[in-house]
Amino acid sequence: MTESYAGQLKGRLLKAKTIISYDLGELGDTKVLFEKSIGQHTVADCLVLSKVVGVVGIEFKSAHDTTRRLKRQLLDYLKVCQHVYVMCDKSILSHVLSITNDKMFENVGVIVTQDYEDEIVLGSLKKAQANPAFSLYTLADSLLWKGELYTLLKTIVTRPDLIDKNRKHISTGRTRAQGAIANNGMISSIRQDWTKRKMLTVYNNLVSDSVGTRAIVEMYLQNAMNPDKSVTMYRLGQDYESLR
Repeated sequence: MTESYAGQLKGRLLKAKTIISYDLGELGDTKVLFEKSIGQHTVADCLVLSKVVGVVGIEFKSAHDTTRRLKRQLLDYLKVCQHVYVMCDKSILSHVLSITNDKMFENVGVIVTQDYEDEIVLGSLKKAQANPAFSLYTLADSLLWKGELYTLLKTIVTRPDLIDKNRKHISTGRTRAQGAIANNGMISSIRQDWTKRKMLTVYNNLVSDSVGTRAIVEMYLQNAMNPDKSVTMYRLGQDYESLR
């Protein structure tokens, strides 16, 4: 995919808020990230962070792309997104459907693109379904730096109403939430010198998937990210070219 065509796809998607909301319902406030790393092998073409539905991942496939890596890419998307789409050119639709119709990817939606009179036309072919493979741990690891995660944890522990009392407060096969969660299920201490992995374990054990995702999305919506780790963010409805 050429850089210029990728830019056209990004611009067209930003103008097409309704194609996602038609499938998933009201999105509320949004932030859009392009080309965001979500794993050791995958850079997400697009992540839509929605105040209402959470994180929506969209993988672009142009007429000149192959689907050779698509399965591995989708597995990474499914770890960090509540809903996942492949947005593909009509000419490779059959190859994409041969993958998304597999039971492993049956919740992945498909948006079809077609060039028409110098414009890119989008159409929703298959609605994305709620993704049961989502991992709050992996989402937080992908979207937050350690300092941002620490700030978020410090906020969460001052809000007992956000803590999920039914959450598993004992880390898998190890010590009790890495020594951070006391017998009553509440945080005994939060330390800035913890490793990021330890913070992720506590965060994952402390809040539900929905609360944890919403808190991360809110940080982006409020531009509360580390200014030294700047990331370019857009909003559905904005003009991509005017912001470049």
